[in-house]
Amino acid sequence: SQGKGQSVEITATQIELVGAVDTPDTYPMQPKRYTMEYLREVAHLRVRAYPSGVKEVEGEYLGPIKHGRYVEYHRNGEKRLEGRFEDDLEQGAFVSYYWNGTHRSEGHYQRGRFHGRWRYWRSDGSLEREVGYDAGVRDGVWRTFHKDGSLAREQRYESGFLDGLERSFYEGGQLESVVPFVRGLAHGAAVYFHSSGAKAAEGRYVMGRKVGTWRSYDAKGGALAMEDY
Repeated sequence: SQGKGQSVEITATQIELVGAVDTPDTYPMQPKRYTMEYLREVAHLRVRAYPSGVKEVEGEYLGPIKHGRYVEYHRNGEKRLEGRFEDDLEQGAFVSYYWNGTHRSEGHYQRGRFHGRWRYWRSDGSLEREVGYDAGVRDGVWRTFHKDGSLAREQRYESGFLDGLERSFYEGGQLESVVPFVRGLAHGAAVYFHSSGAKAAEGRYVMGRKVGTWRSYDAKGGALAMEDY
């Protein structure tokens, strides 16, 4: 209408109802223009390409449910993620990539949960972490690596809790610390080292808290201090 600033009025001779809305009051779309950011919040209306036209997502669906092969892409067209879904849950092998095509992560899912061994890389291609899960729960040996490939930290999980010795290393392989854990809490005799290899500190933990006498040393092994807890 002229009152609404419209220069043209259309008179319909026929209207065809393509699909009804069961609950109009809660339907996320109204007859007006929406931003792409809003549309992406509505799962079944999500745009499957970037504004540039580069493909963003391709996959197999059963209605609105992801079921089958699934691939996501970076804005430059390189793959970002690939794997499979079953009943909208990740299942089996999944691989993710950086924008330059190098691996970012690789592992398996079991009904939407991390399962088995997973590996993660930095964007420069160096291995960052090797970890393990049992149906979504941390399990087994976890390792973190320095950029030069040497071991930075080694831990063991059991049923989701740190359990056993946690060992940390300086870049190049020199031992940095040895700390025992029980059910996720530091517990027992712990020792720390300088990068030179000389002992830096030692003492005991009981259920995550320092107890007794702790001793610290300088880089040449000379005594620095004693503290009682």
